[in-house]
Amino acid sequence: MLRVILLSIALAAGVSAAWLVQAVQPTEANADSDTAKAAMQTVEVLVAATDLPAGTVLQADDMRWQVWPAEAANDAFIRYSARPTAPTEIAGTTLRMPLRAGTPMMDDQVGDTTNGFLSGVLTPGMRAVAIPVSAERTAGGFILPNNRVDVLLVMSCESSADCSNGVEVHTILQNVRVLAIDQSGTDPEKSAVVGKTATLELSPSDAEEIVAAEAAGKLSLVLRASSDETIVTLGKDSIPAAQPATPEPARTHTVRVMRAGVAETYDVN
Repeated sequence: MLRVILLSIALAAGVSAAWLVQAVQPTEANADSDTAKAAMQTVEVLVAATDLPAGTVLQADDMRWQVWPAEAANDAFIRYSARPTAPTEIAGTTLRMPLRAGTPMMDDQVGDTTNGFLSGVLTPGMRAVAIPVSAERTAGGFILPNNRVDVLLVMSCESSADCSNGVEVHTILQNVRVLAIDQSGTDPEKSAVVGKTATLELSPSDAEEIVAAEAAGKLSLVLRASSDETIVTLGKDSIPAAQPATPEPARTHTVRVMRAGVAETYDVN
């Protein structure tokens, strides 16, 4: 009899355990499913359909919608849920910076073209300043729009301990964006552009400095690597004031006058 009772208790315990396992498994499965859904939440963002150089006048087919992880989506990204007609709205504007295919697009990357090309690509708050250049002062003519350069001032000086060769060189600006060479503001890939002017994107204070530097000497552009954003502390002095031209020495003329047989000489300026 005792044996029958023990078997009954064991059977009841087994049935209870099986029921508990089945009751818990769906809960765990649902929890895993909810976690997976949360991890897979996505949004549609506007991206560049192909590689786009700076200065491109955008067309609707230059952009496309792409699924993007919601957690990785920047608030500045253009989203389909908020602006489904964004490609049509942006078409006709100018791209301020180069974009690789698949890069999310933001409003501050494009500008209005109604006021001209440079106004469209110029970063808000910056100024466009043109300086005279030549092939020998622009890395052999290989400086292109949207490159980054340092600006050097070369000026003559009086021979001294600080100026042994009669020439001084100052790096006055670093990591400056080139907007255009002559009137070409695209990003040419096939050949270099050897122009007579380079248009640089500068802050208002840097614009004043470079205009003052032009009066003090000659400006040269030094090409930087595309990945180099390092700013080197040079401890530069302020740009020396432009030296006035040396006046010509006064010319003196000698006049001889005869009076009563006596010669008199006068110096006349």
